[in-house]
Amino acid sequence: MDSVNRQTARERPDLLEWRKCQGQTGLNAVLAIVLCGSLTYVPLSFVPRFPKKYIPLCSLGAGAVCGWIVSRRSMMSCQRDLEGSMYENADQPLEVQSNTISLQETKFGDKEFFKE
Repeated sequence: MDSVNRQTARERPDLLEWRKCQGQTGLNAVLAIVLCGSLTYVPLSFVPRFPKKYIPLCSLGAGAVCGWIVSRRSMMSCQRDLEGSMYENADQPLEVQSNTISLQETKFGDKEFFKE
């Protein structure tokens, strides 16, 4: 958890699942861009009347659209799954640990400058 301090991570355990979901979505989007771009490039290169200078542009455009669609749908399904698991655990009481991390004071008097 790079940008989330430890206390917030203890209070919200679903953030780790959200981060895993975002990583998987990014990987799926990159794979969709490569696959859709290549599947567009190959057929266009065999069309004799299609200008050769527009083939890379059309391939990149098709790859970008496919990547956006895949990432959007993947994040929507992850969000649905996380909200569903959140509602399943709603009957159980949320335990917040009272062990708070003491913030170190720097030599300039700043307390919350460094986050763990």
